[in-house]
Amino acid sequence: MKRTYKWLLVVAAVLLLLFLAGWTFSIYKTRKLQARNVVPAGAVEAGKVNDDDCRKFLACLEERSLGPVEYITSKFAGHDVVLVGEMHEQKETCEFICRLVAPAYKAGVRRVCLEILKSKNNDRIKELLDAGAYDERLAVELFRDSAWPLWGFKEYVDILRTVWEFNSQLPPGAQRIEVIGLDSDWDGYDLLCGSLWRKPNAFIKVIRRDSHMAKIISREILEKGEKALVQIGYMHTFPHYRLPAVKDGKLVAEASPRFGYKLHEKYGERIFQVCVHQRQFGPEVYLDENYSGPIVQSDLVGLLERIFELNGNRPVGFDVQGSLFGNLRDEKIFFFTYQKYVQFSDIAQGYVFLKPLSELSKVTWIPGFIDDSNFEKAKAILLKKIKNAEDRLEVENCKTPEELDRVMSKAMN
Repeated sequence: MKRTYKWLLVVAAVLLLLFLAGWTFSIYKTRKLQARNVVPAGAVEAGKVNDDDCRKFLACLEERSLGPVEYITSKFAGHDVVLVGEMHEQKETCEFICRLVAPAYKAGVRRVCLEILKSKNNDRIKELLDAGAYDERLAVELFRDSAWPLWGFKEYVDILRTVWEFNSQLPPGAQRIEVIGLDSDWDGYDLLCGSLWRKPNAFIKVIRRDSHMAKIISREILEKGEKALVQIGYMHTFPHYRLPAVKDGKLVAEASPRFGYKLHEKYGERIFQVCVHQRQFGPEVYLDENYSGPIVQSDLVGLLERIFELNGNRPVGFDVQGSLFGNLRDEKIFFFTYQKYVQFSDIAQGYVFLKPLSELSKVTWIPGFIDDSNFEKAKAILLKKIKNAEDRLEVENCKTPEELDRVMSKAMN
């Protein structure tokens, strides 16, 4: 009995020492991070760029830019995987991916990877693309089985059709393009609306998504010596940047690395990341999920739009890293607010401008996407996300898939 008691004391002492060591190391890392949290020499606040400086940026753009399609395909000369970081549900980005299919093939690309499709369905995707006739029903089913039962958007489905049509025109024996789903088998319904027993598992799956997607790229692309075009949400793509961990308004750590970081950490310059022109938001949007106040206008995005307008709003692609643009900052944007050492080149290696933000379009709803298979989950998620009382009532009154489908169609169009 006395021996057992002594062992318990030893174990407790060891655990206490481990806790204290971890706590001390955490404080050390925080202080070390805060000590280097200073604005780099040469950094330029976007809100302070005057007209003369703006013309310098314009000259840089004119000298270094290419058309968006040419820019992306040119990157495959020195890289194997190009991450196209999108703001979800933008029609123009999906159409851009479709336009890239044929030129990317000429650049050696044989894989198009999509975040929104699940990797567990890759055999079904292959079945779709190998079929003699395009099966629209199967294509829509693949998106019904995505993590969100509300991803009924024509332009995303059209990417599958575009690849099928391209493959169908290849000569016999030519290597075809494959579409690879990246996402893990998680469920947005379980995360937002599931029981207390299911939510923890759903949350764990979400946390592991980036690792899962990185493993798919590693296994299916990089370890096989292939090249891939990847369409994925911008927040996943940072190759050497980690989001801030903030406590009481202060930077205390950097968050765990995401998809692009994990790939770049292992494969280096075989990975290249591009940000598609999009809105950027302040810390209030990221740190308060219930925030409903005014959206702060980004000085950085505003400056970019001024420069693009001076360039005639011509669609362009250009390097941020290693250019005049790379030194820009914007304290209003979450990526810069707490991390003073971060510059534009840290969050975007390359940049593609398709249209001014005011001219971008939302994706198109597919009539009939909501059916018996996803009606209950889709309705529950909508009720969870909608804040407006009138819109909530409209969804609550939907008793059939057809009624809810009409509500979604009206909301998107």
